Amino acid sequence: KCVDNGGGWLDLDSYGAGASLEVYSQYTWSAVECPVDAEGLPALMMTLAFNQIAWNSQFMFSVFDARVPVVAASFACDNQGTTVLPYRESVGYVSDYNLCLDGEDLTFTLTSYYGDILTFTLEGGLPNLPATKEVCVQAVDL
Repeated sequence: KCVDNGGGWLDLDSYGAGASLEVYSQYTWSAVECPVDAEGLPALMMTLAFNQIAWNSQFMFSVFDARVPVVAASFACDNQGTTVLPYRESVGYVSDYNLCLDGEDLTFTLTSYYGDILTFTLEGGLPNLPATKEVCVQAVDL
């Protein structure tokens, strides 16, 4: 997490063979509006967690703490134009292989369900990730 405020992430993914979504049917779900940039509140941060693979040429990440669901992600670097990332259950957005070089900046673009777009650049690329393998970005629109 970017900031430990005593909360946690709600992970509703199903893992393993035989995992069943029926367990979720016993709950009543409600949508909640969250203030993203309300005056007087600290800026909300969103986390990109680079789970198992984190190199410029190959990576996968999950988005946590977005206030609106992210429905698309893409990236770009000097050696490769914008590439849309496929989403895979349990691991998130994936680049199996690309032409980005180590040390090169990576620019990510996330699109929310409502069409809001957040673009940010990770200077120096993924080899410069902290030990937690997490990147925090300000969730202005997401």
